[in-house]
Amino acid sequence: MILQKRPDQPPLISIIVRTKDRPKILNKALKSIYEQTYRPIEVVLVNDGGCDLELYHIKSILNDITLNYIRLDQNRGRAHALNLGIEHAKGNYIGFLDDDDEFYPDHISSIIPLLNSLDYHIAYADTELIYKRYNPDKQELEDADRRIFISKDFSYKDILLENYIPLISIIFSRDVFVNIGMFDEDLDIYEDWDYLIRCSQCYHFYHVPKVTAKYIQWSDVYQIAQSKEHEKIIDKSYEKIIDKHKDKFSPEIIKYYRDKINMLEAKLKDKDLIIKDLELSIGEKERVMRDLEKRLKDKEEYLNFIKSGRGWRLLSKYYKLRDSILNFFKKN
Repeated sequence: MILQKRPDQPPLISIIVRTKDRPKILNKALKSIYEQTYRPIEVVLVNDGGCDLELYHIKSILNDITLNYIRLDQNRGRAHALNLGIEHAKGNYIGFLDDDDEFYPDHISSIIPLLNSLDYHIAYADTELIYKRYNPDKQELEDADRRIFISKDFSYKDILLENYIPLISIIFSRDVFVNIGMFDEDLDIYEDWDYLIRCSQCYHFYHVPKVTAKYIQWSDVYQIAQSKEHEKIIDKSYEKIIDKHKDKFSPEIIKYYRDKINMLEAKLKDKDLIIKDLELSIGEKERVMRDLEKRLKDKEEYLNFIKSGRGWRLLSKYYKLRDSILNFFKKN
């Protein structure tokens, strides 16, 4: 790594927050920015055609953090809100947080020092994926499921195939937007993935293997995501990104994907064999159990047969007679 000499004063970072009609959730997101151990911070809050916000309350949450508020009269879309935020940002570095996500307190402090000292312009940390659901009994939201989102070092070949880096986990140097340009406003979905593909043509991303942000999904949204109609929208949007960047799929990259698919198929076959072995083992145990049960049943039937026979009845009478004689002699 090439060490860069920077001023002793910590650089300003602008966090761009998109919001629309979710003031209560927004407050949590803003609070997570205030709780950052890093300073100085500027919040560029873009209200994308949503309800009026209580700026006095928002400023009280942010406290010493500068607020740059932008309100649009009508909704202009995700990419436009991002671009507007970038245009108004004053920081040396730029990060992003949607109103339904949150940072952990060390998010910025885990990334900025690296960008400020190493020869990198883009860095990202890991993200915790959290599904929320409404509990009617408690009348509050609770965690339905939580897991670490894909934790993986940067790979140009992999970022072409799928976006495994949430935008909220990334911090950019301002010069990235000067060199690469802005987000594509013709995209309704995957505008962040498209931008990362474009960035990857010029920059390598530094990965900090540490969870520093909460990527929150709502259970009802998750259920909608399973619908066929939503799947069609996702598929079309995915195809749109692939088609836009199809010139980047060289024979070498296609071979890389083919090898990766073959490797995954081999792993699946290995898992299938393990599952079959387990099924055989379970089947053998079940066969032994059935055999034991049959042997036990045969013994019970044989015993019942003996008990029902003439010899058994005579023997029973003999035992009763013997016991009577013994009791007679004991009394006398």
